[in-house]
Amino acid sequence: RGLPACTDAYMRARLVHNAERGAWNLGASGPKGPTESPQEHRAKCSTLLGLHQVESHYRAHVERLQSLWENLTAIVESDSFGAFPSESVPTGHMSSPAHRQTWRGAVEAITRAKGFGDFLAKEIVQDLMLTPVLDGCSDRDTWTAIGPGGMRGLNKLARRPAQQKVSKSLLLEELVTIHAYGREHELWPSKLLGQPLEPLDLHAIQFQCCEWDKFLREVERPGRARKYSPSTHGYMNVVDSILRISGPLPWQSLVHHVAKKCSNEAGRDVQTKVLASIP
Repeated sequence: RGLPACTDAYMRARLVHNAERGAWNLGASGPKGPTESPQEHRAKCSTLLGLHQVESHYRAHVERLQSLWENLTAIVESDSFGAFPSESVPTGHMSSPAHRQTWRGAVEAITRAKGFGDFLAKEIVQDLMLTPVLDGCSDRDTWTAIGPGGMRGLNKLARRPAQQKVSKSLLLEELVTIHAYGREHELWPSKLLGQPLEPLDLHAIQFQCCEWDKFLREVERPGRARKYSPSTHGYMNVVDSILRISGPLPWQSLVHHVAKKCSNEAGRDVQTKVLASIP
């Protein structure tokens, strides 16, 4: 209790993590007073359906991990994972086994497991590239997985429609060109405040294109005011106050308590409004 079983770094696992935290934090006190559960999980984790919700997320997460486990032998025996640096040969040397490592091959090996697409696979491989398992990849500056944000950023740089479908080979060629231009003109310093900096690899350029897309979307988006609904805000305050005092309640019991507190409303009407007030 109080220590989530799953990480919040990746989807599916993050759903379980948020559901656990939402259920545990309800009514807890933090440095600034009572801690509210994440809004999207409030209705599910504050009733007896909470356990079922956590279990369903966890089951889906385990099914994905099971697929990875079943393909694990093929993955670790692939060319990218099967070569480890030798103590007698420097990592990255042409004759070193590690020189055969490619993170493209590692990503493609993981995507053979059910439920692991390009993006999730590349996130896992990026973590592994920080360890001796994959620290000798030879294609850091020639290949990268490209997400939808990176694609939109590259499209905008090339004056194409943001959502235009472009071949991965063309997007990769454009990224390599941008990377080479930055190196040629020393746009990324080797030192900052006297401290050496890690050189940017191709995937960092892909991330920059993604951030560029986010920036332009905010610049181009017209200002909007959120709709304010005082009744919704009031009902959620009532719901939260009841749950903090009583703890998790069956849904019908929760509605009964809300109806009792808001005696000017019929129970059925309250149930409708409470349901409508929770995203």
